[in-house]
Amino acid sequence: MAHSVLHSRIFFLAASICALVFGSSATHGQWTHRGAPEAYVRQLDFLGTPAAGTTTLIAASLGGGMFKGVDNGSSWTWQSINNGLPTGRIWTLDAIDANTAYVGTDGSGFYKTTDGGGSWLPLNGSGATALGCMVVKAISISGSTLYAGTRCRYDSGLYKSTNGGITWARIGASVIPSDVEARSIRVSGTLVFFTTANYGIFKSADSGATWAQANSGIAGANLDAFNTQCGTSCSALMLTYVHGQGIYKSTNAGATWSASNTGLPGGAAALSGLSKDGTVFFVSLDKQGIYHSVDNGANWSLWGNTATRSETAFPRGVSRDSSAPGKYYLATLEGVYKTLDDGLTWTTSKMGNGRVAAVIHDISNQSIAYLATATVVKISDIYASSQDATLIDSGITGTTNDGVTAQDPANANVLYATTNNRGIFKSVNGGASWSAINAGLPSLVGQSSRLSIDKANSQTLYLGFTNGAGIYKSTNGGANWTAANAGLANEDAKSVYRIEIDRNTPSTLYAATAEGLYKSTDSAATWILVYSALDSGGKLLGVSNVRLNPSNSQEIYLANSHTDPNGTLLASSGIQKSTNGGLTWTNVLPGKRVENMRVLQGGVVYAGLSDGAGQPAVRRSTDGGASWQVYSSGLQGSDIYTFGSSPNDDVLISVALENGFYIGISVVEFYNTSLDNYFITADPIEAAAIDNGAAGPGWIRTGNAFKSGGSASVCRFYGSISPGPNSHFYTVDPAECQSLKDQQFPAGDPRKLTIKSWNFESLDFASTPSANQACPGGTVPVYRAYNNGFTRGVDSNHRITGSLTAIQEVVTRGWSNEGVVMCAPQ
Repeated sequence: MAHSVLHSRIFFLAASICALVFGSSATHGQWTHRGAPEAYVRQLDFLGTPAAGTTTLIAASLGGGMFKGVDNGSSWTWQSINNGLPTGRIWTLDAIDANTAYVGTDGSGFYKTTDGGGSWLPLNGSGATALGCMVVKAISISGSTLYAGTRCRYDSGLYKSTNGGITWARIGASVIPSDVEARSIRVSGTLVFFTTANYGIFKSADSGATWAQANSGIAGANLDAFNTQCGTSCSALMLTYVHGQGIYKSTNAGATWSASNTGLPGGAAALSGLSKDGTVFFVSLDKQGIYHSVDNGANWSLWGNTATRSETAFPRGVSRDSSAPGKYYLATLEGVYKTLDDGLTWTTSKMGNGRVAAVIHDISNQSIAYLATATVVKISDIYASSQDATLIDSGITGTTNDGVTAQDPANANVLYATTNNRGIFKSVNGGASWSAINAGLPSLVGQSSRLSIDKANSQTLYLGFTNGAGIYKSTNGGANWTAANAGLANEDAKSVYRIEIDRNTPSTLYAATAEGLYKSTDSAATWILVYSALDSGGKLLGVSNVRLNPSNSQEIYLANSHTDPNGTLLASSGIQKSTNGGLTWTNVLPGKRVENMRVLQGGVVYAGLSDGAGQPAVRRSTDGGASWQVYSSGLQGSDIYTFGSSPNDDVLISVALENGFYIGISVVEFYNTSLDNYFITADPIEAAAIDNGAAGPGWIRTGNAFKSGGSASVCRFYGSISPGPNSHFYTVDPAECQSLKDQQFPAGDPRKLTIKSWNFESLDFASTPSANQACPGGTVPVYRAYNNGFTRGVDSNHRITGSLTAIQEVVTRGWSNEGVVMCAPQ
């Protein structure tokens, strides 16, 4: 129970410090790494020709950067080789020899190594002849002639350098649109083929001097042509993969194409396109296996047993190792796999540094987490000493590597997962099985949708497509969907990155789009633009994320990562804040590239930055953006993909980076030698301040700590310096918490100056309530002792600790043992 006078206030300051975030198990750390999936390997190549006995590999990953692998036959190891690379997001790779390789990055341009990955240098030029778009998704190298295929809102397309990257020029500008998204570049003599995600195939017969579209025979518009592979020459035989349609074949240098899908399963979803080994072609189909053709694409058949192997569920490319018969390496969304028997059995070597695209914590137990990696993963106890990550994707036919997970706030058994190109899936049994719920949705090609659930009515769902298909709404838990795009006038406005629902007025919604922020006040019936920003070319820029203050829905925060195509950071980049429902805006974190954020109860803001390798990945503000602290201690990566909070956004529990999943876990104890008082905090910034004397003299760490985590949030109260109690009190009992809240005087009430009372500060950390002094399995007891200050006429104080020995020690000094008050993770 809460006594009338309880604890000694640790700060000799009028203002309290709210502690809302978990620290790590390290003494001064804020985050602890809890594991990672394998790296998302976009492309794999050999550093030199594979030799019998030893093979040296180089791998480009989207998130973990570059890796170098050495396979000597009996052992296989990887090392990270990112020195000089400003980002870990690598789109494409071309290795030339044992020392030389080139990569295209996501936002930092073109890079080269000449020492086998020991260091990397930019090849982006400067001034008027610089590479005009820094998102490089495709490259091709021929001596000092370099090609770069890019993806920007404008100034995108195909760039060429004839002097090794010193100067660049955009080629084919009269034919290739400036908003093109590159897929691949194939050079064969004077023939150059450029495949794109939105315009199909472009062809040049004169080394890039002139260009024409080359889609004849391929049905439809907005064609997503992944890549091309050629036979002995591109003029005699070419194959390409068009997403949603399959394989096309040309025997006349791309002048005409015809479908060539015999033997492939229907509805195949490939995100990697084609690979080639001499005269054998491979196509990788998500969760359907790898198919190969030995007759120039006329017929296809399953390769090995790849349709039934979990290792080959999400392949992205097949690479033949000529050092031994039947030896291949497979680049996948979950690392690199090797076969020595032509695709029958597979082994791997762990790379680490895999990314987590999304995380949610269970509404019934915050220790349970659902992660979107290559597929959906459940961790039943994020605080356990050993992870028990379990795949729960039975029935999900696509990858979730760019998707999201969600849970019905009224039913813990109902889960949702969105996939790349396979739509949305629903589970009604906690993830044991899933079913597609795509009725009424548009084409699922090229999208990774974003889902939001109305907390007031969990049958109402909103789905935003990232590929320009817009927003869809369901009022029956996803059984049917209808378009909700009125006011979203173009493809950019219909490219949706997040939908935020006002929990106080659910008919009000906000949509972060590629054109800015849209608002609806009629449950998505109509939308209006309420925030926009322009780049130096006058083009509208996108909003990466939108969040409302759960305590004040007029307070809106936007995450912006705004640059010109050439990489120049713009003034609108950072976090934009509105305090009046979107009427006016102020940049409260200028000069930063913010791609993700989370806003908790009370307006505590966390910003996920992408300022480059070695830079702080997280900033935190406890005053609505007026000031920011670096909050990255313990993080080993730089790009934030998602934050995981408690279901009601009370406390921040986890964060996911390019190299895995992190949690904050320690509640540390302090003792004041002069006051004979104890204090606990889960906030490492607060703990560091105490260490540095901000709380006054006499405070030392006892060395005792327990883990945060559990099914409930712990309430933290403080009295006052005068008239008191100059003290803190903590309770996990919701009834006790509410009772103290009910008794506190309102702000400004003069009784605060004369009558001792308790004031709610925050939901400080998570724990599990005990049941009759007993703790459930997987948890350990946390005890509380009281110093009997009320009867002694001194400031009351409690000691809250997981150490029974510590409790017994203060009992010998006249304290009362109040027993088990909560249960911490084991």
